[in-house]
Amino acid sequence: MKQITNKTYKKWLFVFLKLIILFAAIGFVYQRIVTEENAFKTLLQTKVNWFWLICIIALLPVNWSIEAEKWRFAVSKLQKLTFAKALRGTLIGLVFAIFTPNRIGELGGRVLVLRKRFRFAGVYATTICSISQTLTISMFGVFAALLLFACFPQVISTHFVELSSFVMFFLIFVNLLFIAFYMKVNRLTRFIKSRKILTQYAKYMDYLSEFSDKELLTLLFYNSLRYLVFSVQFCFMLFFFQIEISFIEAWIVAGLIYLSVTFVPTFALAEVGVRGSVALFFVGFWSDKSATIVAAMTFLWLINVALPTSLGAILLSKHKI
Repeated sequence: MKQITNKTYKKWLFVFLKLIILFAAIGFVYQRIVTEENAFKTLLQTKVNWFWLICIIALLPVNWSIEAEKWRFAVSKLQKLTFAKALRGTLIGLVFAIFTPNRIGELGGRVLVLRKRFRFAGVYATTICSISQTLTISMFGVFAALLLFACFPQVISTHFVELSSFVMFFLIFVNLLFIAFYMKVNRLTRFIKSRKILTQYAKYMDYLSEFSDKELLTLLFYNSLRYLVFSVQFCFMLFFFQIEISFIEAWIVAGLIYLSVTFVPTFALAEVGVRGSVALFFVGFWSDKSATIVAAMTFLWLINVALPTSLGAILLSKHKI
């Protein structure tokens, strides 16, 4: 009887926690929408091109489908998942990401769709995905900076006096170190086993040593595809608000913004504000429409983050933990 009571207690506790997370996530998204009323005013006051918004929305499922497929590939050594289950885990992870700095909660949120015995190890697999994503954004960001130097020297001379060739060399050097670390991540298990204090975690990381160079490069390939999708979405959003900027200029700006934001500690909820501020600086090289630039960042966040997070909250409420 006591066992039944404990099971019932745990069941209702999980239901209660899921309801808290559900309402908190929806409340956070609603608060962001309310606080960004200026963005909606800008939308009403600006002549927009609705074709580009349709393109952005059409790319939304492509964006998160690539992410889900990448995660499914990363955890395949632990548990074989269907694409639908991997997508559900990816969207549920967004709910936990919105509460935590730099989306770190996403690591634990996704693994809820895994069997309980694989969840701890699943966090490590998701961490590899996250490292791969950061590396991809970093590489594309440095490439965007190089394009800026090569194609738009007049912009650098006007706005980027303080960004010397030494800084570019430093960014490239850091990226090379990052690549070297990533390609040797399978040796992390060996390091942990050599430290007595960390030995208890080694059993969860044994599968890391099985990641081949080909598999690590496959993760980078998935991330590169996804980067191309959401960077194109960024360009389309600028076109939607009819900001006068060419595609190559917008794509360079996207790389610089994502590079800057990736290494700034922030919460997912506040990310739209940070991106808006960074976008004002970089898009400002070619346009002085401040309100329109901030509105573009806000609506891109609503489509790419708020909408999937809301869907993830609904899926979490129905998910059996």
